[in-house]
Amino acid sequence: FEAVLHFAALSLVGESMLNVAFGYFQIGDFGNAEVYWQQADAVYAKVDDRAGVARAQQGLGLAKTASGDFSAARAALEGSMRAAEAQQMAPEHAASRISLADLDRLEGRFVEALENASAAGALFAEQEDERGGAESSLLSAQTLLDLGDWSAAAQALAPLQASPPASS
Repeated sequence: FEAVLHFAALSLVGESMLNVAFGYFQIGDFGNAEVYWQQADAVYAKVDDRAGVARAQQGLGLAKTASGDFSAARAALEGSMRAAEAQQMAPEHAASRISLADLDRLEGRFVEALENASAAGALFAEQEDERGGAESSLLSAQTLLDLGDWSAAAQALAPLQASPPASS
């Protein structure tokens, strides 16, 4: 019983670290965000919480993207995506894909960005995640704008205009 309680407590510690990391990320303190995501990753690995490890790796990918370390960001995001796929964790898989699409766009890998945004959009749709679907549409539109394709960007945004997500 104590082992189960210890496992649950460590999982809650990991979740708290993820939340603190995301808070730091939101205010632009990427260094502290990265430290907390690394700590969360270590805690989740210790208790073999694969979903937690995937979320921590996604966060590390975000921090590395924000700090301009694109190769480390790609490694973290691709690792998270592979783990999420292997464990059939659709929410984590979709989140990794959308973050990878954003990284692709920043690196000028526009075809890959559109492919990853589309794949993430399909995963979000399967989960009936309107926020994620909206994020996929917005990222696709931004990528198309980067390419100068205003018409295709407008088409990517059309579903959002016709039926805005509840969180709008």
